[in-house]
Formats: sequence, structure tokens, C-alpha cells
Amino acid sequence: MSFVIIAVMLAYGLMIFRRVPDMMPVHWDAGGRVDRYGSKYEAIFLVPGISFALTCLMWFLSQRIPSLRSGNNLAVFGSVTVLINCFMALVYGVTLQIGLGGKVDILLVLAMAMLLLFAGLMYLMKDTRPNPVMGIRTKWTMQSDRVWVKTHRHAAALNIGIAFAGMFALLVAHISPLVVMAISFFGMLEPVFYSYRISKVL
Repeated sequence: MSFVIIAVMLAYGLMIFRRVPDMMPVHWDAGGRVDRYGSKYEAIFLVPGISFALTCLMWFLSQRIPSLRSGNNLAVFGSVTVLINCFMALVYGVTLQIGLGGKVDILLVLAMAMLLLFAGLMYLMKDTRPNPVMGIRTKWTMQSDRVWVKTHRHAAALNIGIAFAGMFALLVAHISPLVVMAISFFGMLEPVFYSYRISKVL
């Protein structure tokens, strides 16, 4: 599925190749203003190239690390790869639309995409088992299966809650996307401290 997503990205990029300007916005500052331009070759081929390299790396790791093939870890690892590539495809599509002259609030789109990405990742990983690549790998989760399970289920619930709250904040309350992004990063960091706390109880 990941290679299909990459192929669709490339097909779309090639389809509009002649329509996009020679120089396109490829990076934005914290205020949503373009702070770097790149050639259309960079804009069209870089993200699919990164996605392809990432997908190949994930496949290689899944073949080389036995713990990634235990239980449902392998299926989750594949789903995680697809989800990350979906995020990359969204960023890619939005960037190209802006290059074509579309009016897109890049910070709003990125904030929403990050909320969905983090919630999706944590939801997918909630039933995984300890491994050296995927998940919340702290000293305490790697030492105890019970701490691993409780930490990941806590992280899934937390990030899904943050995603709902973040969407409301962005679309209804019109809170700054930067604030919502900061909160979404909190949702990824807090489970690290939770794993320590829960290890003292179990």
C-alpha cells in the first residue's frame, strides 16, 4: 500500500510538472510565511523520494529484527508505514497546490495532520509488544511487558483525546495552530513520564 501511495504522489507530480513555476515554496516559518524557495524538481521529487527511502528502510527492518515479526507487531509496523506515507502525501499535495497558486493555510493543515498522525500512530501501537524500533521505548517499558501495554494504551487514549480537542480548538475556537501543535507534541512526550510513574506502581 505504501508503494501505491508513493506512485500516486509521483504520478500527480509528473502530471502537473509543466504547470508549476520553476521556483516553488518549500518551507514556511512559524508565522506561515514562505521562508525558502526551491526548484520544482525539489518540490516534486524530494518528498516521494523520502517516502520511498523510508518505506524501504521500514521493510528492511521488519525483515531483520525478529521482535518486529512477533504477535501482531508486523501488521502494525506495516500500518504505521502506510500512515506516515499518508501524512507525507498530504504535505506533498498541499505544497504543490500552493505552488500552483492555491490559497491554503499551511499551518492549519499541518496542525490538523499532526493531530491525526499522532493519534493514529498511538492507536495502532496500543496492542504491540516490546521491540527496538516501534513504540514508546523507555527503560521502564522495555523492562516490563505490563508497563509497555499500559503505557501504550494510555498514550492511545491521550492522543485520541488531544486530537478531538485540537480539532475543536482549530475549527471552532480558532486557536493558533502553533498552540495546538505544541499540545500535540505534549501528547507524544507525556507517555514517557507516565511509563516511569506506572513502573513504580506495578
